[in-house]
Amino acid sequence: MQTKPTTLKVIIMLCIALVVLLRGKGTLYADENQANVSSNSNPEITWFRRVFCQLDWAEVSAIVESPSGISSQIRHHVEYREDLNDEWTKGSSTWQRGYGDCEDFALAVKELCKLININVRILVFYPKGNQEAHAVAIGKWKGKMWISSNGWHQTVKSLEHAKQEIAKQMGWRRKTILTKNLSELTGATEDYAIGKE
Repeated sequence: MQTKPTTLKVIIMLCIALVVLLRGKGTLYADENQANVSSNSNPEITWFRRVFCQLDWAEVSAIVESPSGISSQIRHHVEYREDLNDEWTKGSSTWQRGYGDCEDFALAVKELCKLININVRILVFYPKGNQEAHAVAIGKWKGKMWISSNGWHQTVKSLEHAKQEIAKQMGWRRKTILTKNLSELTGATEDYAIGKE
């Protein structure tokens, strides 16, 4: 029986990774001397560590370069769980606990974007006359508008296009979709969007 080349490659990579870890040679950093550095010193993180290990918030902050990359990191690490208390928490707290709902995803994306000087705001989309709502990170990158909804990055042409896309995602078709900035809902400044610990 022949194994598919891609399956064989994965098996070989996993075997090599296991051997490296079992032999105690792998610090999982590019330079073994960086294994004990503080999280603020920004160690060079190897491909192996990015793929096979759980990065902490400081490490993920050091490797993200774009809104799509940020959304991908959040989506792959944070599990969606509905929050009945609707508490808004810091992105780093959401990352550490590993789960959150739409506003937690949006806040985490916003916080990481802020670290790499990308302006992002959080809009809450909701159908007119309905109690449902959905928080989304929205911004511009290289001249194009984008949204991140529960960690899924998408380029949109306009706010109206974003409304249409969110309406599809949420099953709000044939409804008038409205938006509010986070600050309008909380009565706080936009800095509140970083959330609570």
